[in-house]
Amino acid sequence: MKKLLSLLVLLFALTSIHSQAPDEIDSPLAGIWYSANKQELQFQIDKDLSNVKTQNLDKVIALILPHAGYVYSAQTAAYGIKEIVGKKYTKVFIIGTSHYAQLLNQFSVQNVKYFVTPLGKVEVDTDLTTKLKKSPQYCELNYNVHYREHSIQIILPFIQHALTNFKIIPIVIGSLDSKTLKALADELKPMLDNETLVIVSSDFTHYGENFDYLPFPADGSVESKLRDRDMEAVKNILHLDYVGFKEFIDKTNDTICGRYGIELLLLLLPEDSKSYLLDYSTSGKITGSFSNSVSYCSMGFTGEWERTKPKDSTETGLTQDDKKELLITVKKSVEYFLDNRKIPSSEDIDMKITAPMKEKRGVFVTITENGELRGCIGNIYAVYPIYEAVINLAVSSAFMDHRFYPVTKSELPVLSYEISILTVPEKIKSYKEIIIGRDGIILEKDGCSAVFLPQVATEQGWNLEETLAHLSRKALLPSDAWKDASFMVFQAEKIK
Repeated sequence: MKKLLSLLVLLFALTSIHSQAPDEIDSPLAGIWYSANKQELQFQIDKDLSNVKTQNLDKVIALILPHAGYVYSAQTAAYGIKEIVGKKYTKVFIIGTSHYAQLLNQFSVQNVKYFVTPLGKVEVDTDLTTKLKKSPQYCELNYNVHYREHSIQIILPFIQHALTNFKIIPIVIGSLDSKTLKALADELKPMLDNETLVIVSSDFTHYGENFDYLPFPADGSVESKLRDRDMEAVKNILHLDYVGFKEFIDKTNDTICGRYGIELLLLLLPEDSKSYLLDYSTSGKITGSFSNSVSYCSMGFTGEWERTKPKDSTETGLTQDDKKELLITVKKSVEYFLDNRKIPSSEDIDMKITAPMKEKRGVFVTITENGELRGCIGNIYAVYPIYEAVINLAVSSAFMDHRFYPVTKSELPVLSYEISILTVPEKIKSYKEIIIGRDGIILEKDGCSAVFLPQVATEQGWNLEETLAHLSRKALLPSDAWKDASFMVFQAEKIK
């Protein structure tokens, strides 16, 4: 019966009279999930807000809010909304869960300019949604799927009532693995500033036969056991523990419908964010029956968004001509050392130094011969300007890598050169956060350490565990030492 109902809901979504996307999406929830009358809806929201005593949270940058019908969850949502009333936000990201289309490792945004509720129009930030559509994880969905998606639409009257002069970026996400979540987080981070609010739309545990989730018997203890389970999830969120929250879901199979939105938020939030549980409730408490019950949480997060540069920009500002000059510099430095037995100055090799080359950055120089490694040495941290590091490391890689004999003149015609310019290494909470192919890895344990550049694992065809086993051995540790080691990661711009 439940499968039939789900099929009918999806069929209605796909066969609705709204067959083509207009400039506006009107609300199908009005008159069902909340009042279709503007004055009644305003009165209801005002009444819910009046029941809440604000905690006066400063610099709220994110909220988790429920998305059930207002009779069930509006009062809980009001606890979060109360903290943002009258504050200035120019952009509001709403991250909703796809209830009507299966999105595996994908997300979607709608091709409209406005969403419409009984309180009026909400403008979409089409500049940002257009940028998001360029992502490889983006999926174009039928207009009607967005039209029906209540996880987005239920939030709109609240923020219309609380805020002015803002645009929304409504994102519907599906089931996302860690790699896709981190990729999407990387897409979003450059879009966040201190006038940005991120709202994750999520209900918590769905308990009962209607939801195929009965982890404990339907007896008089359901209410307390539900609370305990929900609070275990909340605890991980309050600790900003992405890995812990993910492991909790995997262990309990908890039916938190916005779990991937919450995981995405945990990847987005700055490490020094403060987190607050503002309210908790259940539909079972409202209906007086816990045979089937949905839990609701309102949570707030304060801090400042960390501004990051778009991942498709050259962080160093190096032009293509600059990169070509740096590669020529590596070649000239190796040849100069062979002829003069000393490291050249930039003048010795007639290097053309530009402003971006003067930035201090971590740099590695890699030399290969017929595709095989011939030398690789670098500085993880920003010790020298890029141009100076390239000269010194070219010589070190060719003649001072203890794993190889020094390069000879006869080899020069068959050598290839690669420069890796590194981002600042960042400590991570768990090795599970590492993305093979994107992240360079620094392993540290018991005073021993080793580093792999991002390309090492993919060039060798290693998975994560194989990579970490090899890295452990490189650090002169047992192969399984990585299991309780600490890690830092960095990214690299390759010049090849």
